[in-house]
Amino acid sequence: MKVIVAGFAKTGTKSMHIALRELGYEVYDFVENFWYLGKDWNKILTEGGSVDDFKRMYKDVDATIDTPVYFFWKEIHEAFPDAKIVFTTRDEDSWFPSYRKQIEEMEKSTMLRLMFMYSPLGRKFGALLRKMIMDSEKQKPHVTENRKKNCENLSQKCSTISRNNRTADMKVIVSGFPKNGTKSMTVALRELGYEVYDFVENF
Repeated sequence: MKVIVAGFAKTGTKSMHIALRELGYEVYDFVENFWYLGKDWNKILTEGGSVDDFKRMYKDVDATIDTPVYFFWKEIHEAFPDAKIVFTTRDEDSWFPSYRKQIEEMEKSTMLRLMFMYSPLGRKFGALLRKMIMDSEKQKPHVTENRKKNCENLSQKCSTISRNNRTADMKVIVSGFPKNGTKSMTVALRELGYEVYDFVENF
């Protein structure tokens, strides 16, 4: 494991996922965690998990992101203490309505409703998501800041990753138009230690 993305959903996690895959990382997002590690997560959500569990689950994975990782990033980091922690954030006033809207849309999805209703793991994931919505609503002004402080207490490299892997050779060219995730891509690349020339630097 090289990268643990500890940010909540709707904070640029999909752009981060794309950036990591483009850079050659094997990434486990929500779908991969559910599909490939469903039995393991069912056990963890029911009985708890150990460092050995997480080592076994992610031994061949380079990065992990999104649900349920942001509930267990500390435990995963204990299993992989050399992994970099990337904490994606977003302004609370725009993040909370966006996240809540996503949950409401997910609950309208027939496939996901069936999953949350009939799959033991799906029910546990659904309960976690709803709990986070309720907890976030109660503590909205403090959620992001408190998680960021917890992350920084664990590792000084949390979301302030050393940029010491620069070389003279170009590694990545982002050819997408503006307003299609390019800013999130810039942030992701810089967090991973790349020297990036965006519009301002090019100008």
